[in-house]
Amino acid sequence: MEKNLDFYLNISYPIEIEKIAPDEGGGILASIPMLGKHAFLGDGETIEEALANLEEIKTYLFQKYLNQGIPIPLYS
Repeated sequence: MEKNLDFYLNISYPIEIEKIAPDEGGGILASIPMLGKHAFLGDGETIEEALANLEEIKTYLFQKYLNQGIPIPLYS
């Protein structure tokens, strides 16, 4: 099986959800610590918005990593 963008996007990596303190702006953070908690990170006012933003950054970074030959960890 070819390990292309779709292959990696279909892997269910564990996602960590955190609330942002009100004095730090409030909202929700969604991250994938296994891939780099500070790189694979989305935020939003709701969990759904944070997850949608995380999906956008995940797609962008996976494509960048594939183009540059950077290994992407697998999770099963």
